[in-house]
Amino acid sequence: MNNPLYDLVLGNVQGVRNPWDPDKNWQNSRDQKKEFCAVETRAMIARKEKPVPPLKVVQTLVKVSSKEDILKGQYNDKTLENIRKWSQEGKRKEMDSCLGNTGSRIYVENGKIFRQLVVPKEFREIVLRLAHDSPMAGHMKTKKTLDRVLTSFYWPGIHGDVNRYSKSCDVCQKTISKGLVQKVPLGTMPLIDTPFKRIAIDIVVRSNPLQIVEIGTF
Repeated sequence: MNNPLYDLVLGNVQGVRNPWDPDKNWQNSRDQKKEFCAVETRAMIARKEKPVPPLKVVQTLVKVSSKEDILKGQYNDKTLENIRKWSQEGKRKEMDSCLGNTGSRIYVENGKIFRQLVVPKEFREIVLRLAHDSPMAGHMKTKKTLDRVLTSFYWPGIHGDVNRYSKSCDVCQKTISKGLVQKVPLGTMPLIDTPFKRIAIDIVVRSNPLQIVEIGTF
């Protein structure tokens, strides 16, 4: 072939067969089985027989039976006495001094305290566990846990309670490094030229069945 358009033409390669005349004895090397000798050690046998440890999930939280339980707890909790009094009397200066820099504003409507729910003492642990221990919370540190709680809840001494709860978390103490946690250095990412060539999957353990969030990388 004179002056071919391409540098490589299949017809010019020695040994190339026509599509209608394939080699019947040809086999894909990936499909070929290879025999080899393997030794299974005692440690491997022990790991195989070792049962899979159960997943650690958050224990079932105590459910609040009704709104009346919250309302009853608000009026019976002595730690909320000043807030309840200032809210009913409209003493804004005293309330602002108590709330500090939380940005909270409390008002009473139909005998109930609204905006951020003022949590009675008996229900505060439930809020802390939801904001810190739940699968979607991620065991964040004090600041992020506090920000999450303040979006919907408030009680006197909330900063100290969140700080003590976060620092006393058993899971955090076992997994977080004792020193300063450094940021992961940036690395190079290969370009994806084929759809769904890389798929990242985040698995969040909540209950049975599992919640699975799929993230496709294109």
